[in-house]
Amino acid sequence: MIRGDHGGSHPVIEGVVTRIPHIMGTGPTAPRTLEYATVLGSGLALWLLLNEGDLSSLIVGVPAALIGVALSRGLPAAARSRVSARGLLEFIVYFLWQAVVGGWDVARRALGPRSQVQPGFVAYCMSLPEGLPRAVFLNTLSLLPGTLSTDVQGVKMHIHVIDVDAHSPEHIKELEDRVARLFGVKGDPP
Repeated sequence: MIRGDHGGSHPVIEGVVTRIPHIMGTGPTAPRTLEYATVLGSGLALWLLLNEGDLSSLIVGVPAALIGVALSRGLPAAARSRVSARGLLEFIVYFLWQAVVGGWDVARRALGPRSQVQPGFVAYCMSLPEGLPRAVFLNTLSLLPGTLSTDVQGVKMHIHVIDVDAHSPEHIKELEDRVARLFGVKGDPP
């Protein structure tokens, strides 16, 4: 309570003072406020990146990012996943490197003087929890050259590969471990 010179309290100032802990990140709504601020900041950063840093584009970008925040509020807790900043950086570097190396390998196999492809299926049991981590793993696996996730049933899956000898379960486990670090989760043993 803030008292004025006249010795009484001021209700407007008192209300503001009691809300400051929530705004500053110490109250019970602090984690959600930080989450919304992160979504807003990420949306604006992506907008500026896509618009080559043109600040005048924020006239549309700010409302778009605010709509993103509003939509994210409606997601169930299970759909919102925490992403590790370090895990994200490691994942991006890993993905880009694998895309280049895998693309080169597929081109070499397909365009070489003699065909060096032995297509087939590799069985694999996932250990990532259901939800976004597992979806990112499956989609990333399909985006990398030479692999395509098929027939997913629970934790068991089959992956179509361009060469069954080059895509062992250990290589697939490496990608799954990267996704686990990205989301800061531990995979359950299959």
